[in-house]
Amino acid sequence: MSSLCPRCLVEEETNHHIYCCPQDEAVKQRKKDWQECWKSLHTAKTSVIIERTWRLHLKKYIAIPYEENIADSIPIAYGETAFLLCIAISEQEAIGWEKLLLGMGSSVWRALQAHIDSSNPNPPKRTANDWINTAISQLLKFSIRCWKFRNETINGSTKQEQRQIALANARDNIKAIYKDPPSMDPQFRSIFDVPLEHRLRLPLQAAEKWIALIKHQVKVTHHNLKILLRNHLQIPSHFKHMQAISRRQEKERNQPLTPRRAHRRAVQLAVKAMREKLYASKKQRNNQRRRTTRSIANTRRRHTRPAMHSSSSTRPPLRHHPP
Repeated sequence: MSSLCPRCLVEEETNHHIYCCPQDEAVKQRKKDWQECWKSLHTAKTSVIIERTWRLHLKKYIAIPYEENIADSIPIAYGETAFLLCIAISEQEAIGWEKLLLGMGSSVWRALQAHIDSSNPNPPKRTANDWINTAISQLLKFSIRCWKFRNETINGSTKQEQRQIALANARDNIKAIYKDPPSMDPQFRSIFDVPLEHRLRLPLQAAEKWIALIKHQVKVTHHNLKILLRNHLQIPSHFKHMQAISRRQEKERNQPLTPRRAHRRAVQLAVKAMREKLYASKKQRNNQRRRTTRSIANTRRRHTRPAMHSSSSTRPPLRHHPP
């Protein structure tokens, strides 16, 4: 998802950009809300010195065209008021002038307003604490209105508009997936099993669930690929490992025969014969069994063959001519 501002499509959308987006509708909204903010601050009897100071330093963050002259907006103060003003400006610069729009201001502003109210022949009825609370509240309202207008422009102001915009975004995501399909494991179902025309007819909830499912399957595929690559050596390193084993075995075969090495080779030959016997095919086992049975039968027949009768036996001799 792009981080560009969806309204102007020029800069990245940050909290700072919300206050200075160059879109025409955004500028009109900020100007209107900024005027409303200062109407409330005028009602709260904000000092002209504080107003000019805030306007001068917040101008580059708000990005609103002013019709008044720059020379008229420069604050002019003397004596104790100028001293407090310098302290407030330095502390606010350390905090950040943009943070003032979020309600984070220097506490010297309250002391400065209290000093100005005390020197006023007709002081307002509210206290300096009431004024700082009102000022912070109005600045926060301005920030909230900027974000609220941004959300309504992008997501819609009513539930029906929000559903329509969300459905359009979901269909755009489905088209992007079909145009550039991600690579996934064979265990997952192909996205092309269902045509694009049928996907675009899905309601909002089903379309969002399918998009979330595809994203999850892509994450699982990448995770499985990482595990597979971690558990298997790379091809060059695998070949080097096999070559080292082959060289070590060749070196052992060329060494002179010792009793221990002879015993080890005899064990290896016995294991090899056992494996050949265990993993022989069925035909080979039948042939071996047949040969064994035949050899046993021949041995038994050889030992049980009857002896030839001699001439002294009781059987009458054969007659060679008629009587």
